[in-house]
Amino acid sequence: MKGIGAVLGMAVALAASSALAGNPDRATVSARADADVQTASAAQSANDWDTAIRAYRSAWMGHRKAVGWQSVAAATDAFNLSVVLTAAGQDDEAARVRRQAIAERSRAIGGGGVDLADLWKLEARALDTAKPDQSEAAWRSALALYEASPSHVDAAAEAAAGIALTWSTRVRPEQGLPWAERAVAIAENGGSNAMKTWTLTTRGRLKSEAGDFEGGLVDLRQAVAVRDPSDGNPLQQLALALDAQGRYDEAAAALDAAIAAFELQGDFGRPGLAEAINTLGQVRTSQQLYVQAEALYRRGLEVAADDPFETSVINANLGWNLDRQGRYAEAEPLLRQAVVDIRAHEGRETRNTGFTLGNLAGDLQAQGRQAEALPLLRKSYESLARTIGPEHPAIGWTVNALASAVAAVEGPSASEPWFRQGLDLTRRRMPPGHPQATERAEDFSRVLLKAERPADALDVLRPAGQAALSRAGSASETVQSQRAFNRSRSLFRLTVEAAWDKAASS
Repeated sequence: MKGIGAVLGMAVALAASSALAGNPDRATVSARADADVQTASAAQSANDWDTAIRAYRSAWMGHRKAVGWQSVAAATDAFNLSVVLTAAGQDDEAARVRRQAIAERSRAIGGGGVDLADLWKLEARALDTAKPDQSEAAWRSALALYEASPSHVDAAAEAAAGIALTWSTRVRPEQGLPWAERAVAIAENGGSNAMKTWTLTTRGRLKSEAGDFEGGLVDLRQAVAVRDPSDGNPLQQLALALDAQGRYDEAAAALDAAIAAFELQGDFGRPGLAEAINTLGQVRTSQQLYVQAEALYRRGLEVAADDPFETSVINANLGWNLDRQGRYAEAEPLLRQAVVDIRAHEGRETRNTGFTLGNLAGDLQAQGRQAEALPLLRKSYESLARTIGPEHPAIGWTVNALASAVAAVEGPSASEPWFRQGLDLTRRRMPPGHPQATERAEDFSRVLLKAERPADALDVLRPAGQAALSRAGSASETVQSQRAFNRSRSLFRLTVEAAWDKAASS
């Protein structure tokens, strides 16, 4: 957003001066306000937030007095002031300024214009994931105003995509898809290449989240093909879609390319770079390449050093990685601190708080502390059920971990409903042959074997074995899927032998 103040400030200064001819007092006040805009813009470019805030506030008050509180000039000053307040970390004051300006400009003749739409867009972005319902309403207001101005194609497409993404936040991507389609159509009719890339990426993301995995990949690959070389976002989203399908090698390749793209942006690309490195660490962890993943997480911490929230997220993933390596003394303190930090940074219950709590519980499970892990896993499941919904595929890991803890503490019979819920969810919501479906079938079958129910264990394992066989030798086969197949084959053999022994003894 840096530099917006200068661009908008110059545009409204000309309009204000022409409206004030013949009124020396108001003209003087307006001239001072115009000068304040220039001072604020220069300070904003230098990241001197205090000076920029004072100057934009003075300009806003001056233009409200000289030109009118409903004027374009006053609305533009409020827009710029809100941007700078947000950059300075004063979110509440930014919201107050923005909402006052929206209320005033909305009462102007004609209900405002593009300047009001820009304020609505800022409001939508600020609400974003915290209040997606209100964010959608703000995006809708912006879209209506942008579509009334034929020269603002990109802004209209962005607003339609913004509406679509609020449905992703609410874990109802199928309801966001019509808006994503609309965003693509708007961008195709005169939008910039960057906006065409963004809208294709948005549609591909929502298709993948809605279960249309192949359709999502088509859109995301098209976005990658037309993107600017320094735009890593389409590659990042492509990687997430591939990762969700268990196609880890392809996801890692996309993330390597995303990292290279974000590095081209220098300091401006640091947030995206940190996120891409963190995601690649998660993929390597899924591939059981723990040493590589650890190095990535530590690099991510260096890149995200100025971002407390991203640092907390990476620390949570690093803690889980250390747990997988058996380094529990290092892992547990990191995970406990991550739970505290993420909750403090987000200030509310989110998917991140639920996942981080689950990681801590998983670490306790790995140490054999099932009784301590069980209540944390119940809290993690309840939190995720509220934030992402009980049908989201990402909740499957938590359900499976909860089932294992229940089996250890309360016995196999109490755990069976949880195992069946997690396995059924994974098979319904993930692509056929996904490695996690195999892992969850194995976990459940082991509990059934321990309960001397080999025939039931065999029924649970059979679909996983068939999926592994169909994947063997295919383009989607990986080193990890080969290992999983060999592990499943060994477990399947043991289960068959146990079933025969039980049949022979009965």
